[in-house]
Amino acid sequence: MGKFDLDDVLKDLNFGPEDDDQTDAPGNRMFKRKDPAETPRPPDLNFDGLGREIEREIAASKADPARVKPTDALQPMFSPDEEGEQNQDDAGQLLLSRGVINAEALESALRVVKQTPGKRIAEVLIESGVDEAAVQQAVAHAARLPFERIDSSAKDAYDLKAMHRLGPEWCKTNLAMPLRREGSRLVVGTTNPDDVFLLDDIKRRVGVPSIKHVLVTAYDIRGVIELLTENEAEEYNVTDLLTDVEEDDIEVVKDNQQEADIEDAESSPVVKYVNHIIQTALKEGASDIHIEPDEKTLKVRFRIDGVLFEMMNPPRKMHAALTSRIKIMANLDIAERRLPQDGRIRVTVLGRKLDLRVSTVPTAKGEKTVMRILDNRSISVTLDELGFGEDTLTIWKNQIQAPHGIILVTGPTGCGKSSTLYTFLRELNTKDRRIVTIEDPVENKLDGVVQIAVKPEINLTFAAGLRSILRGDPNVIMVGEM
Repeated sequence: MGKFDLDDVLKDLNFGPEDDDQTDAPGNRMFKRKDPAETPRPPDLNFDGLGREIEREIAASKADPARVKPTDALQPMFSPDEEGEQNQDDAGQLLLSRGVINAEALESALRVVKQTPGKRIAEVLIESGVDEAAVQQAVAHAARLPFERIDSSAKDAYDLKAMHRLGPEWCKTNLAMPLRREGSRLVVGTTNPDDVFLLDDIKRRVGVPSIKHVLVTAYDIRGVIELLTENEAEEYNVTDLLTDVEEDDIEVVKDNQQEADIEDAESSPVVKYVNHIIQTALKEGASDIHIEPDEKTLKVRFRIDGVLFEMMNPPRKMHAALTSRIKIMANLDIAERRLPQDGRIRVTVLGRKLDLRVSTVPTAKGEKTVMRILDNRSISVTLDELGFGEDTLTIWKNQIQAPHGIILVTGPTGCGKSSTLYTFLRELNTKDRRIVTIEDPVENKLDGVVQIAVKPEINLTFAAGLRSILRGDPNVIMVGEM
């Protein structure tokens, strides 16, 4: 550490000797502050007189407007709200200078914005009848973003593959449109310059490393989506979407081979598209796949963390072929479209073995298909990995080790009932216990556990199975449904 001269340090602190002519030894000198008015005092740790000090500062700032106010030092250096307001003011002034609006319209719009929290000046002006393209161009200039128009008649005006990954309805609701790819970046057009979280969501859904943001008009976005809807997504090139999907990506494991004479269901694009749906669902961590027909559209929705998301919109004319393909995979009757059917598909996807529980229901607009993804990897967890709190986990362990009693596990779809029950069974599965289950269907096979699948068509119901189980001297019984 460097050495310092005490006299120099005291001079820097505006201290000096009590008498300038004093020539005593440095050790005997008495120092005092030269000008107490110019040098601030040490902080008042007891806050005595703080109110009086603030009053004096405020009075001094009023007398001298150029003086820095004491409260100015407490203001944040950056405020997003203030920047947004500044951009709105800049956009309004730019529209005024270009002659798009007059001063009265600008003043009226700013008044509405101040009275309506969260309202943007662009929305107010567009709602009042100002040309949307001119408004968005000014907003883009103020936010330093590019502005573009979308020509719905041009095939290369938007990225159809990325849009169908997002879903036309999702794009329409969020007023966002993937336009094109520039290298590894996806150019996305939105109507709001502050759509940061929306852009992050698009990046995650489409699976691109980065996004370039441009401003567009809501009119152009709605025009593109309406055109696709009217034409039943004729421009939807399934072949382009499925370039990275092969027929053998998903291996179907069948217990009984079933011959099916249906050309459309076995065609290459349909087989690839069903594989694409299952692969995407697995990558997104979905628990259920819903294929829902409408009058003019077909929706594919995934349930992720308990919430349904619209993920794909294949052409409506593919509905019958997709349904038939799934029925063939599940060994169901492809000719029966009037009654509900239930089946099971065993597949290997990306090296992982999965079971898909298939359910078809006839509706007024066609058959709806639901596939429940039964992933053995997600079910194979320990008690400590279920996510229970320490106190709750202790209660559960005491309950399942009790010599007798009933444990009832309930909850909504996808909440983890099956995972919890199978974890309990594995915990109880010891050589001195006989465990019997009756399920519909058997979701996960456990070694050393007798598992019975109900078959109502031969009167093997839960009630009949339970009566037989009780005669078989069990230690633990698990009933799948009540």
